[in-house]
Amino acid sequence: TRPAQVTYTVIEFVDGVNVQRGLSSMTETLLVKNINLPATITTSKAVPIINCRGLITTQGDTEVLTLLGTFPDASTLKLERLRSASQAGITRTINITWQVVEFLTDVTVKTGTTTIAYNAFSATADITATPIADVTKAFLMLTSSGQSAINGVDEQIHFRGTIGRHDTGTGFRH
Repeated sequence: TRPAQVTYTVIEFVDGVNVQRGLSSMTETLLVKNINLPATITTSKAVPIINCRGLITTQGDTEVLTLLGTFPDASTLKLERLRSASQAGITRTINITWQVVEFLTDVTVKTGTTTIAYNAFSATADITATPIADVTKAFLMLTSSGQSAINGVDEQIHFRGTIGRHDTGTGFRH
């Protein structure tokens, strides 16, 4: 009785991009899952896009559906969550759709991890080691995962972010 509405965007490149995609799942006990990519990538030119769903019926445990995607090497997509379903007392597998977008030319992808303390509103990521050349030609993508103390308070794991200067990015809680 409550329809969902979805806004979508399809981005098609004429040239210069490879996209790999797939479906996977994580059993209730897993914290980390490594996916072997069909083709190798250049990790400094690739971005993971992860979507996750599962039959989680308790509002206090939604953080088990939040995954961080990284590339430990050129042929692996690593998916990690900070709290498993079994740690939340849930005996359900989660379903995952993933895409890896690799830009072949004229791009630099910078990745990193920062932590926003439980009692803080924001955190700044220092990217002085690989500064952004032109902030008007850059965009920011954020993913997050939460631990058990989140207790289903989505505002603790959903963020917005800004690129302040060529050498810092700041993430804020909603």
